[in-house]
Amino acid sequence: MKEIYFDNSATTPLSSAARAALNESADIYANPSSLHRLGFESQKKLEGAREAIAKTLYCDKSEIIFTACGTESDNTAILGGAEVFSAMLKKEGVPPRIITTDSEHPAVSEPVRILENKGFEVIRLSTKKGVLDMAEVTKAATKNVCLATIMHTNNETGAVYDLKSVFSVIRKNSPRAILHTDAVQGYLHSRIRPSVIGADLISISGHKVHALKGIGVLYKKKGVRILPFMAGGGQESGFRSGTENLTGILTLAAAAKDGFDNFDIYSERIRNVRNALISALSEIDGVHFNIPEKSFSENILSIQVEGEKSEVLLHKLSDMNVFVSSGSACSSKKGKSGVLRSFGLTDIEADRTIRISLSHMNTEEEAHFFCEALEKVRNKVN
Repeated sequence: MKEIYFDNSATTPLSSAARAALNESADIYANPSSLHRLGFESQKKLEGAREAIAKTLYCDKSEIIFTACGTESDNTAILGGAEVFSAMLKKEGVPPRIITTDSEHPAVSEPVRILENKGFEVIRLSTKKGVLDMAEVTKAATKNVCLATIMHTNNETGAVYDLKSVFSVIRKNSPRAILHTDAVQGYLHSRIRPSVIGADLISISGHKVHALKGIGVLYKKKGVRILPFMAGGGQESGFRSGTENLTGILTLAAAAKDGFDNFDIYSERIRNVRNALISALSEIDGVHFNIPEKSFSENILSIQVEGEKSEVLLHKLSDMNVFVSSGSACSSKKGKSGVLRSFGLTDIEADRTIRISLSHMNTEEEAHFFCEALEKVRNKVN
Protein backbone atom coordinates (compact mmCIF):
# COMPACT_ATOMS: atom_id res chain seq x y z
CA MET A 1 0.00 0.00 0.00
CA LYS A 2 1.32 3.43 -0.95
CA GLU A 3 2.44 5.74 1.87
CA ILE A 4 1.02 9.26 2.02
CA TYR A 5 3.42 11.37 4.08
CA PHE A 6 1.87 14.69 5.12
CA ASP A 7 4.03 15.32 8.21
CA ASN A 8 6.85 17.33 6.65
CA SER A 9 6.88 19.93 9.43
CA ALA A 10 8.07 17.20 11.78
CA THR A 11 10.78 15.98 9.42
CA THR A 12 11.33 15.51 5.71
CA PRO A 13 12.62 12.67 3.55
CA LEU A 14 16.02 13.17 1.94
CA SER A 15 15.93 14.96 -1.39
CA SER A 16 17.74 13.42 -4.34
CA ALA A 17 20.31 16.22 -4.09
CA ALA A 18 20.93 15.51 -0.41
CA ARG A 19 21.13 11.78 -1.05
CA ALA A 20 23.78 12.34 -3.74
CA ALA A 21 25.75 14.53 -1.31
CA LEU A 22 25.44 11.82 1.34
CA ASN A 23 26.93 9.24 -0.98
CA GLU A 24 29.74 11.58 -2.01
CA SER A 25 30.55 12.43 1.60
CA ALA A 26 31.44 8.82 2.38
CA ASP A 27 34.82 9.43 0.76
CA ILE A 28 35.36 12.79 2.51
CA TYR A 29 36.25 11.61 5.98
CA ALA A 30 39.21 13.73 7.10
CA ASN A 31 38.85 16.25 9.92
CA PRO A 32 38.51 19.76 8.43
CA SER A 33 40.85 21.04 11.16
CA SER A 34 43.69 18.69 10.17
CA LEU A 35 46.67 20.38 8.51
CA HIS A 36 47.41 17.68 5.94
CA ARG A 37 46.10 17.51 2.36
CA LEU A 38 43.03 15.41 3.22
CA GLY A 39 42.13 17.84 5.99
CA PHE A 40 42.51 20.74 3.57
CA GLU A 41 40.18 19.01 1.09
CA SER A 42 37.56 18.54 3.82
CA GLN A 43 37.95 22.18 4.84
CA LYS A 44 37.44 23.26 1.24
CA LYS A 45 34.21 21.24 1.05
CA LEU A 46 33.09 22.73 4.36
CA GLU A 47 33.62 26.29 3.19
CA GLY A 48 31.94 25.55 -0.14
CA ALA A 49 28.88 24.37 1.77
CA ARG A 50 28.97 27.45 3.98
CA GLU A 51 29.01 29.65 0.90
CA ALA A 52 26.11 27.75 -0.69
CA ILE A 53 23.95 28.17 2.41
CA ALA A 54 24.92 31.84 2.77
CA LYS A 55 23.61 32.42 -0.75
CA THR A 56 20.16 31.16 0.27
CA LEU A 57 20.09 33.76 3.07
CA TYR A 58 21.57 36.59 0.97
CA CYS A 59 24.40 36.97 3.47
CA ASP A 60 28.17 36.58 3.77
CA LYS A 61 29.51 33.09 4.44
CA SER A 62 31.30 34.35 7.56
CA GLU A 63 27.83 34.86 9.08
CA ILE A 64 26.97 31.13 8.90
CA ILE A 65 27.68 28.99 11.98
CA PHE A 66 27.06 25.24 11.78
CA THR A 67 25.35 23.59 14.77
CA ALA A 68 23.87 20.16 15.49
CA CYS A 69 20.21 21.16 15.06
CA GLY A 70 17.66 23.94 15.18
CA THR A 71 17.29 23.50 18.94
CA GLU A 72 21.00 24.13 19.48
CA SER A 73 20.82 27.17 17.21
CA ASP A 74 17.90 28.54 19.24
CA ASN A 75 19.60 27.88 22.57
CA THR A 76 22.85 29.46 21.37
CA ALA A 77 21.02 32.56 20.18
CA ILE A 78 18.84 32.95 23.27
CA LEU A 79 21.16 31.94 26.09
CA GLY A 80 24.21 33.40 24.38
CA GLY A 81 22.50 36.59 23.30
CA ALA A 82 20.50 37.49 26.39
CA GLU A 83 23.53 37.62 28.65
CA VAL A 84 25.41 40.24 26.62
CA PHE A 85 23.54 43.30 27.87
CA SER A 86 21.89 41.82 30.96
CA ALA A 87 24.75 42.68 33.35
CA MET A 88 24.79 46.26 32.07
CA LEU A 89 21.04 46.60 32.51
CA LYS A 90 21.17 45.17 36.02
CA LYS A 91 23.78 47.80 36.92
CA GLU A 92 21.35 50.42 35.65
CA GLY A 93 18.84 49.09 38.16
CA VAL A 94 16.32 47.61 35.73
CA PRO A 95 15.52 43.96 35.05
CA PRO A 96 16.61 42.82 31.58
CA ARG A 97 13.54 42.15 29.45
CA ILE A 98 12.93 39.49 26.79
CA ILE A 99 10.17 39.82 24.19
CA THR A 100 8.80 36.60 22.74
CA THR A 101 5.38 35.16 21.82
CA ASP A 102 2.92 32.78 23.45
CA SER A 103 3.26 30.33 20.53
CA GLU A 104 6.97 29.57 20.29
CA HIS A 105 8.43 26.11 19.73
CA PRO A 106 9.82 24.51 22.93
CA ALA A 107 13.34 25.05 21.54
CA VAL A 108 12.67 28.75 22.18
CA SER A 109 10.14 28.78 25.01
CA GLU A 110 12.18 26.51 27.28
CA PRO A 111 15.48 28.46 27.22
CA VAL A 112 13.41 31.63 27.68
CA ARG A 113 11.84 30.01 30.74
CA ILE A 114 15.32 29.24 32.09
CA LEU A 115 16.23 32.92 31.80
CA GLU A 116 12.91 33.93 33.38
CA ASN A 117 13.75 31.75 36.38
CA LYS A 118 17.07 33.61 36.60
CA GLY A 119 15.31 36.96 36.96
CA PHE A 120 14.78 38.10 33.38
CA GLU A 121 11.43 39.76 32.72
CA VAL A 122 9.59 38.00 29.89
CA ILE A 123 6.83 39.56 27.78
CA ARG A 124 4.90 37.02 25.71
CA LEU A 125 3.06 38.66 22.82
CA SER A 126 -0.33 37.20 21.93
CA THR A 127 -0.72 35.44 18.59
CA LYS A 128 -4.49 35.17 18.27
CA LYS A 129 -5.52 34.21 14.73
CA GLY A 130 -1.82 34.10 13.88
CA VAL A 131 -1.35 37.87 14.08
CA LEU A 132 0.89 39.98 16.30
CA ASP A 133 -0.67 43.16 17.72
CA MET A 134 1.66 46.06 16.88
CA ALA A 135 0.32 48.13 19.79
CA GLU A 136 1.29 45.29 22.10
CA VAL A 137 4.74 45.15 20.48
CA THR A 138 5.25 48.90 20.92
CA LYS A 139 4.26 48.72 24.59
CA ALA A 140 6.66 45.82 25.21
CA ALA A 141 9.61 47.45 23.42
CA THR A 142 11.18 49.39 26.28
CA LYS A 143 14.82 50.45 26.64
CA ASN A 144 15.62 47.50 28.92
CA VAL A 145 14.90 44.85 26.25
CA CYS A 146 18.04 42.75 25.80
CA LEU A 147 16.58 40.12 23.47
CA ALA A 148 13.57 39.58 21.24
CA THR A 149 12.96 36.06 19.92
CA ILE A 150 9.96 35.68 17.62
CA MET A 151 9.45 32.78 15.24
CA HIS A 152 9.18 33.33 11.50
CA THR A 153 6.55 30.66 10.77
CA ASN A 154 4.46 28.83 13.34
CA ASN A 155 4.97 25.08 13.19
CA GLU A 156 1.38 24.22 14.15
CA THR A 157 -0.78 26.85 12.44
CA GLY A 158 1.47 27.96 9.59
CA ALA A 159 1.11 31.63 10.59
CA VAL A 160 3.87 33.82 9.17
CA TYR A 161 4.56 36.78 11.42
CA ASP A 162 5.38 40.28 10.18
CA LEU A 163 8.93 40.31 11.50
CA LYS A 164 9.96 43.31 9.45
CA SER A 165 7.42 45.54 11.21
CA VAL A 166 7.91 43.96 14.64
CA PHE A 167 11.70 44.10 14.60
CA SER A 168 11.61 47.66 13.24
CA VAL A 169 9.61 48.83 16.26
CA ILE A 170 11.79 46.93 18.72
CA ARG A 171 15.00 48.21 17.10
CA LYS A 172 13.76 51.80 17.32
CA ASN A 173 12.63 51.62 20.96
CA SER A 174 15.15 49.06 22.22
CA PRO A 175 18.38 49.86 20.35
CA ARG A 176 20.53 47.49 22.41
CA ALA A 177 18.29 44.45 21.89
CA ILE A 178 19.48 41.41 19.97
CA LEU A 179 16.81 40.24 17.52
CA HIS A 180 16.40 36.51 16.87
CA THR A 181 13.98 34.44 14.84
CA ASP A 182 13.46 30.70 14.73
CA ALA A 183 13.08 30.22 10.97
CA VAL A 184 13.10 26.42 11.08
CA GLN A 185 9.64 26.22 9.47
CA GLY A 186 10.02 29.25 7.23
CA TYR A 187 13.38 28.51 5.61
CA LEU A 188 13.03 27.69 1.89
CA HIS A 189 9.26 28.16 2.13
CA SER A 190 9.80 31.94 2.23
CA ARG A 191 12.53 34.16 0.83
CA ILE A 192 14.31 35.10 4.05
CA ARG A 193 16.65 38.09 3.90
CA PRO A 194 18.12 39.04 7.31
CA SER A 195 18.75 42.60 6.14
CA VAL A 196 15.08 42.99 5.17
CA ILE A 197 13.46 41.52 8.28
CA GLY A 198 16.09 43.08 10.56
CA ALA A 199 17.21 39.89 12.31
CA ASP A 200 20.59 39.61 14.06
CA LEU A 201 20.30 35.84 14.56
CA ILE A 202 18.37 33.21 12.57
CA SER A 203 17.97 29.51 13.39
CA ILE A 204 17.67 26.79 10.71
CA SER A 205 17.35 23.00 10.84
CA GLY A 206 18.53 20.62 8.12
CA HIS A 207 16.00 17.83 8.50
CA LYS A 208 13.09 20.21 7.88
CA VAL A 209 14.38 20.93 4.35
CA HIS A 210 15.21 17.41 3.10
CA ALA A 211 18.71 17.10 4.59
CA LEU A 212 19.95 14.73 7.30
CA LYS A 213 18.98 15.03 10.94
CA GLY A 214 21.73 16.28 13.23
CA ILE A 215 22.68 19.44 11.35
CA GLY A 216 21.58 23.03 11.87
CA VAL A 217 22.66 26.59 11.16
CA LEU A 218 22.78 29.79 13.14
CA TYR A 219 23.03 32.95 11.06
CA LYS A 220 24.88 35.59 13.10
CA LYS A 221 25.05 39.08 11.67
CA LYS A 222 28.52 40.60 11.45
CA GLY A 223 29.32 42.61 14.54
CA VAL A 224 26.63 41.02 16.72
CA ARG A 225 28.10 39.75 19.97
CA ILE A 226 26.84 36.60 21.65
CA LEU A 227 28.48 34.27 24.14
CA PRO A 228 29.57 30.86 22.77
CA PHE A 229 27.32 28.00 23.79
CA MET A 230 30.01 25.32 23.45
CA ALA A 231 33.68 25.78 24.38
CA GLY A 232 36.53 23.64 23.12
CA GLY A 233 38.71 23.62 20.05
CA GLY A 234 37.39 26.88 18.64
CA GLN A 235 35.70 25.59 15.48
CA GLU A 236 33.13 27.77 13.70
CA SER A 237 35.09 30.94 14.54
CA GLY A 238 34.93 30.06 18.22
CA PHE A 239 31.13 30.07 18.40
CA ARG A 240 30.58 26.32 18.18
CA SER A 241 33.49 24.11 19.19
CA GLY A 242 33.54 20.47 18.12
CA THR A 243 34.50 18.72 14.92
CA GLU A 244 32.04 19.73 12.23
CA ASN A 245 29.50 17.21 10.99
CA LEU A 246 30.71 17.42 7.40
CA THR A 247 28.33 14.73 6.13
CA GLY A 248 25.31 16.55 7.52
CA ILE A 249 26.64 19.91 6.34
CA LEU A 250 27.08 18.68 2.77
CA THR A 251 23.54 17.25 2.67
CA LEU A 252 22.15 20.54 3.99
CA ALA A 253 24.09 22.58 1.44
CA ALA A 254 22.82 20.33 -1.38
CA ALA A 255 19.21 20.41 -0.15
CA ALA A 256 19.36 24.17 0.41
CA LYS A 257 20.75 24.85 -3.06
CA ASP A 258 18.08 22.64 -4.60
CA GLY A 259 15.30 24.34 -2.65
CA PHE A 260 16.64 27.81 -3.38
CA ASP A 261 17.23 27.26 -7.10
CA ASN A 262 13.79 25.68 -7.53
CA PHE A 263 11.93 27.92 -5.09
CA ASP A 264 9.19 29.02 -7.50
CA ILE A 265 8.67 25.53 -8.94
CA TYR A 266 8.48 23.86 -5.53
CA SER A 267 6.24 26.60 -4.12
CA GLU A 268 3.77 26.13 -6.97
CA ARG A 269 3.70 22.36 -6.43
CA ILE A 270 2.91 22.84 -2.75
CA ARG A 271 0.27 25.46 -3.55
CA ASN A 272 -1.46 23.10 -5.99
CA VAL A 273 -1.56 20.28 -3.43
CA ARG A 274 -2.86 22.65 -0.75
CA ASN A 275 -5.60 23.94 -3.06
CA ALA A 276 -6.58 20.37 -3.92
CA LEU A 277 -6.80 19.55 -0.22
CA ILE A 278 -8.90 22.60 0.61
CA SER A 279 -11.24 21.93 -2.29
CA ALA A 280 -11.79 18.27 -1.36
CA LEU A 281 -11.93 18.84 2.41
CA SER A 282 -14.53 21.59 1.94
CA GLU A 283 -16.89 18.90 0.64
CA ILE A 284 -16.61 16.84 3.82
CA ASP A 285 -19.15 17.66 6.54
CA GLY A 286 -17.67 18.67 9.88
CA VAL A 287 -14.24 19.73 8.60
CA HIS A 288 -13.16 23.27 9.53
CA PHE A 289 -9.96 25.14 8.69
CA ASN A 290 -7.68 26.90 11.18
CA ILE A 291 -6.22 29.38 8.70
CA PRO A 292 -4.29 32.41 10.03
CA GLU A 293 -5.99 35.74 9.50
CA LYS A 294 -3.24 37.48 7.51
CA SER A 295 -0.14 35.69 6.30
CA PHE A 296 0.52 31.95 6.28
CA SER A 297 2.88 29.35 4.85
CA GLU A 298 1.15 27.27 2.20
CA ASN A 299 2.86 24.04 3.26
CA ILE A 300 1.03 23.90 6.62
CA LEU A 301 -2.72 23.31 6.80
CA SER A 302 -4.43 22.96 10.18
CA ILE A 303 -7.93 21.48 10.23
CA GLN A 304 -10.57 20.49 12.77
CA VAL A 305 -12.65 17.34 12.33
CA GLU A 306 -15.88 17.52 14.29
CA GLY A 307 -16.62 14.74 16.75
CA GLU A 308 -13.16 13.18 16.46
CA LYS A 309 -10.17 13.22 18.76
CA SER A 310 -7.04 13.92 16.76
CA GLU A 311 -5.07 11.05 18.31
CA VAL A 312 -7.77 8.55 17.31
CA LEU A 313 -7.75 9.88 13.78
CA LEU A 314 -3.95 9.75 13.60
CA HIS A 315 -3.83 6.08 14.54
CA LYS A 316 -6.63 5.16 12.14
CA LEU A 317 -5.01 7.08 9.29
CA SER A 318 -1.65 5.54 10.13
CA ASP A 319 -3.20 2.09 9.73
CA MET A 320 -4.02 3.16 6.17
CA ASN A 321 -0.43 4.35 5.57
CA VAL A 322 -1.46 8.00 5.78
CA PHE A 323 0.73 10.08 8.09
CA VAL A 324 -0.20 13.46 9.58
CA SER A 325 0.26 15.10 12.98
CA SER A 326 -1.76 16.60 15.79
CA GLY A 327 0.79 19.39 16.24
CA SER A 328 4.48 19.78 16.95
CA ALA A 329 6.32 16.45 17.07
CA CYS A 330 8.62 17.93 19.72
CA SER A 331 5.62 18.55 21.99
CA SER A 332 3.64 15.37 21.31
CA LYS A 333 5.17 13.40 24.17
CA LYS A 334 4.34 16.19 26.62
CA GLY A 335 0.70 16.55 25.58
CA LYS A 336 -0.93 19.51 23.86
CA SER A 337 1.40 22.47 23.42
CA GLY A 338 -1.07 25.31 23.96
CA VAL A 339 -0.30 26.95 20.61
CA LEU A 340 -3.78 26.23 19.27
CA ARG A 341 -5.39 27.78 22.33
CA SER A 342 -3.20 30.85 21.84
CA PHE A 343 -4.44 30.89 18.25
CA GLY A 344 -7.97 31.18 19.64
CA LEU A 345 -9.32 27.63 19.69
CA THR A 346 -11.19 26.12 22.61
CA ASP A 347 -9.82 22.98 24.28
CA ILE A 348 -12.39 20.89 22.41
CA GLU A 349 -11.46 22.47 19.07
CA ALA A 350 -7.76 22.02 19.74
CA ASP A 351 -8.29 18.40 20.67
CA ARG A 352 -9.90 17.62 17.31
CA THR A 353 -7.26 19.44 15.23
CA ILE A 354 -4.77 17.74 12.95
CA ARG A 355 -1.87 19.29 11.04
CA ILE A 356 -1.19 18.49 7.40
CA SER A 357 2.28 19.62 6.33
CA LEU A 358 3.47 19.38 2.76
CA SER A 359 6.65 19.32 0.71
CA HIS A 360 7.34 19.64 -3.00
CA MET A 361 7.46 15.83 -3.13
CA ASN A 362 3.73 15.56 -2.45
CA THR A 363 1.14 15.36 -5.24
CA GLU A 364 -2.47 16.32 -5.89
CA GLU A 365 -3.24 12.61 -6.24
CA GLU A 366 -2.05 12.12 -2.65
CA ALA A 367 -4.29 14.98 -1.56
CA HIS A 368 -7.36 13.23 -2.97
CA PHE A 369 -6.30 9.91 -1.49
CA PHE A 370 -5.94 11.57 1.93
CA CYS A 371 -9.45 13.01 1.79
CA GLU A 372 -10.88 9.64 0.79
CA ALA A 373 -8.99 8.00 3.65
CA LEU A 374 -10.26 10.60 6.09
CA GLU A 375 -13.86 9.91 5.13
CA LYS A 376 -13.35 6.16 5.49
CA VAL A 377 -11.70 6.62 8.88
CA ARG A 378 -14.52 8.80 10.14
CA ASN A 379 -17.04 6.17 9.15
CA LYS A 380 -15.07 3.52 11.02
CA VAL A 381 -14.71 5.68 14.11
CA ASN A 382 -18.35 6.64 14.10
